[in-house]
Amino acid sequence: MKKVLGFLAFLLVFSVTEMSAQYKNKAALAADLNNTNGLTLDAKQKKDYDNLNSKMLADLEKNDKSNKSKADRDKEIDRIFDQNDKDMDRLFGNDEDYKKKNKSFKQKRRSIKMKMKLAKLVL
Repeated sequence: MKKVLGFLAFLLVFSVTEMSAQYKNKAALAADLNNTNGLTLDAKQKKDYDNLNSKMLADLEKNDKSNKSKADRDKEIDRIFDQNDKDMDRLFGNDEDYKKKNKSFKQKRRSIKMKMKLAKLVL
C-alpha cells in the first residue's frame, strides 16, 4: 500500500512540475524572453535586445514546427540558445550592469531553455 501511495505521489509531483515548466504559447515565451531580468537598458540596447529575442523566438518556432526527433530538437534548442548567449555577450559584454547581473541572467536563460526542451509551443 505504501509503495502504491508513494508511486502516486511521485506521479502527481512529476506531472505538476512538468506542466508548470511548459510554455503554453508563443506569447508567454516572448514575454519571458523579453523580460530584461533586472538589466537596465537604454533605448538602443533595448531595441537590440528585442531584435535578438525576436530572432531567437523565430528560430525556436521554426524548430518546433519541424518533425525532428527529440534528441535532434534538443540539440537545435541548445544551438539556438548558445548563439543567443554569444550575441548577448557581444551586445552587452562591456556594459557594467550586464557584467554584474550576468550570472542571474544566464540562469534565467537556462531555465527558459529547459522549459523549451520539455514541450513544444502551442501556436
